Amino acid sequence: MVHDVHRLERGMMVSLLCIHEIYLPVADLTRSIEWFTRVFGAEIEWRFEEKAKINFSNHTSIVVVQSNELNRYTHIPFNLESHNMPRTVEMLLEKGVRLSKSSISDGFHCVDFFDSDGNRIGLVGAEKPAHIDLEENIAVCATFLAVRNIDRAIEWYSDTFGLTFKRWSFTGGAGYISNTDEHNLTIKYAAADYLQRDGMVFAETPNVNRLAHTPYVLQSSNAFQMYKELFGKGVSLSPLNEENGLKSFEFIDIEGNNIGIVEVVG
Repeated sequence: MVHDVHRLERGMMVSLLCIHEIYLPVADLTRSIEWFTRVFGAEIEWRFEEKAKINFSNHTSIVVVQSNELNRYTHIPFNLESHNMPRTVEMLLEKGVRLSKSSISDGFHCVDFFDSDGNRIGLVGAEKPAHIDLEENIAVCATFLAVRNIDRAIEWYSDTFGLTFKRWSFTGGAGYISNTDEHNLTIKYAAADYLQRDGMVFAETPNVNRLAHTPYVLQSSNAFQMYKELFGKGVSLSPLNEENGLKSFEFIDIEGNNIGIVEVVG
C-alpha cells in the first residue's frame, strides 16, 4: 500500500526511537552466514530470500544482505563489543581472521577485523577484563556513518529530526579505512541521542564514498507524520509503504545516503 502525503492527517509529535536494523551488504549470503556463525557463534534468527538476520548478545543484531554491489566504506560500519578482549582477539587469530593494528588508550582496546567479503568491522572492549575467565558476550554496540563535514551533518540532522549530539575524537589505526590498513589520524565523532536506545554515530573522514546500499533503518514513533514533516522540509523521499505490519520509506540525507525509516505497528 502506497500513501499520498497530501492526505496524511496531522498526528502526535514524532521522534526517532532507535536503529531498527543495521544492513551489511555481502556478495554471497550463505558464505557470510557461515562465516559469522563459525567465527562468533552467532545465531540466525531468520533468512528470507536475499537477507538474513544474525543475532549477537544483548538482543543486538545485523542483517546481511546479498548484493551485486558492496558498500565502499571509508569508516567501519559498526562495532562489536567484547567483555573479554584478550580472549576474543586470540580466538580471531586462531580462526585465521585478519586483524588491523590495535589502538589502546586509557584502558580501552580497539581493533578492526575483516569478514569474508573484506568488510572492515570494529571490535572494542576494556583492555583488561574484570577477570580472566569473563565471558566474551559479544554484542553490537555502535553504528557509524562516514561524513565529509561533521558540522554540516549535525546541523542537517538536528534541524530535520530535532536530534542532539555528543562529540569526541579518537586517534589511531582502528575505525577509519584508508588505502593502507594503518593510520594515525584523529577522527572527529558525533553520536545522536535517540529516545529509546543509542543512535548512529557520525565519523568525519578525509574521504567519503556514497554508499551503494542503505546502511541502516531508523525506527520512528509515527512514520506517517514523519513523512509529512520531511516532505514539508523538502527532503527527498521514496513512496510511503505499508506492508506486513510495517510502515516504511527512505530519505536521502545531506551526504546523499539512502536511510530507511520504519514504524512497527502492533
